[in-house]
Amino acid sequence: MSPGDEVSCLHVLRLLEAAHDATLARMATEIARMAAASQSRVRRSAEDLVRRSLDTAVPALQSVACSGKSAQRGLALRLLGAIAQEHGGSDLWAFTWQTAHADPGKAATDLRAEWLAAGFGERLAPTTPPVEVLAAPLRTGAPDNDALARFWTQVRESIDVDNGLERELHAKYKRQGHAVRLKLTRQPGTEMAEALRHCLHAEGWRDGPRPRVDRLTAWNHMAPAMVALAEAGDLSPDAALRMLWFFDVIEDGGLLEPVWDVFTAMRRRTGHPTLLALRSLVEAAGVSGDEVTSAWPRYGTATEADWPGEAVWPYLQTHLHEVVRDLEARLGSRDVMYRAIAAMPSPPEPLLGALFEIALGSSKARAKEAQVALAGHPELPRRLAAARADKRAAVRKNAEAWAERLG
Repeated sequence: MSPGDEVSCLHVLRLLEAAHDATLARMATEIARMAAASQSRVRRSAEDLVRRSLDTAVPALQSVACSGKSAQRGLALRLLGAIAQEHGGSDLWAFTWQTAHADPGKAATDLRAEWLAAGFGERLAPTTPPVEVLAAPLRTGAPDNDALARFWTQVRESIDVDNGLERELHAKYKRQGHAVRLKLTRQPGTEMAEALRHCLHAEGWRDGPRPRVDRLTAWNHMAPAMVALAEAGDLSPDAALRMLWFFDVIEDGGLLEPVWDVFTAMRRRTGHPTLLALRSLVEAAGVSGDEVTSAWPRYGTATEADWPGEAVWPYLQTHLHEVVRDLEARLGSRDVMYRAIAAMPSPPEPLLGALFEIALGSSKARAKEAQVALAGHPELPRRLAAARADKRAAVRKNAEAWAERLG
């Protein structure tokens, strides 16, 4: 299999996602080559596997950095540098720095220019690990009987309103001579209430009974009632997770909007959970943690005030490589993510460097969002000056235009 065969590479990488560590170790050479492939989709998938198997993947990447083609060497060195920065690997950084400065190829030359613009030196600056300070432990426990009674009352009243509107619409169509079926939403019964109570109190809650609830019904009626519980302070993070799982709005579709709404309402009331804690919670329900990385910018713009910097910065540092990968996602706005990175007191270079790359890149919409986020950043004058002398003509042009707009 050649690294240039994108379809085959992506197929192999999908198979390796579920592979054991021993398998990844045996495939280290192939994974390293794909992590330095020319196709960005192949690289992103392979980079995730590299980070899962650093002990075997890093030596393989070092081999590519020394013996691959010019472009492959540059990409391998870039990834090795990012890994060294993420993990504080001074020996790995020393290897990467020395290898890049001994490489006459264009890719290595461009990489050295980027490092110079970022203020990197031969020695890796010490990094401070992300720390989350919790005012109090995350609360556990189920809503009390009164809170659950209010929940079911709101659900039933909401369904009654919808059914009333459906009856009016049905009568209207019938008067117009249309033969349409009356579609009413069933009210929850005592069996569902008892099953929910079991879910909220049982140790093995995911193994208990869970009635079939239409997802649209759950989204329109149960989710707003959960938000109301959270706003009233009657819902702990653990109970919220259980209820969202019970009503099937947290599985099979990733992190859906009702999940974000419930935990945002909880943050508004209590200041918790943080983004890191939210990831741990949804992973406990069987949802991939990187769903949080993509869901936050999707839903976070409208709720940015509820997720301030101290609630998201440790997440950005802890899951840095996922965030960098998601910065240039094609769909949806990323401005809330860009602003959070730009506002970090000491942003890791891979994050800040990636944000400046986007600000100077070819995607006009993304560049505009990034430039707005970076306005007034203390690094802006130095980075702009370096970009205006960049070897890439497009970067120089974009830097000149940006500088002109700044006056």
